[in-house]
Amino acid sequence: ISSEKHFAFIEVRTVTEANNAMTLDGITFYGTPLRVNRPHDYVPPAPDGLAQMVGGGMLPAGMVPAGMAGTNLGTLMASTKKARRVHIGNLPMGVGLTPATLKQFVAQIMQQLALTVKPGDPVIDSFLSGDGKFGFVEMRTVAEANNALAMTGIDCYGRPIRVGRPADYVPLTPDLIQQCEGTGILGTPGDAGVVDFGA
Repeated sequence: ISSEKHFAFIEVRTVTEANNAMTLDGITFYGTPLRVNRPHDYVPPAPDGLAQMVGGGMLPAGMVPAGMAGTNLGTLMASTKKARRVHIGNLPMGVGLTPATLKQFVAQIMQQLALTVKPGDPVIDSFLSGDGKFGFVEMRTVAEANNALAMTGIDCYGRPIRVGRPADYVPLTPDLIQQCEGTGILGTPGDAGVVDFGA
């Protein structure tokens, strides 16, 4: 807890419990609505496809997918973050929107419009500005971040949202694309966990 007692950090037992804790955003604690969000140094876990491959025994011990030799997956996630984030503007105010509900809204629309490239939640993290006018959403794959741009004009509590690249957007370099191949980060056909919905 900070010395001014304005904020605190809490470490939980599992990644799942940390994700679930995001739903506490906005709950009242001693008369004050809490803001629950990721810390600034947050690094997402491995994409679910690779985690399932390793945890499920699909990869022999010590085997590293192509493009990952000598590279930490967390480092790749951090290196590609600016290419996996989208800016969402013109959000409605006064409707109780929180980072958790923004994340849920975007995930639901992505799935309804078939903008996802694999099963599960396409959104890793979300941030909402203090005044609630705009937010940022981090996708699990670069492809889904690209697809999310198609959500511009979608109605959110009576207002058409605007989806675009953040000011700090950085496209992937050819070298970084090569390092990410087979990790599930790119979200392109043939990448880990990607489903060919057209088949």
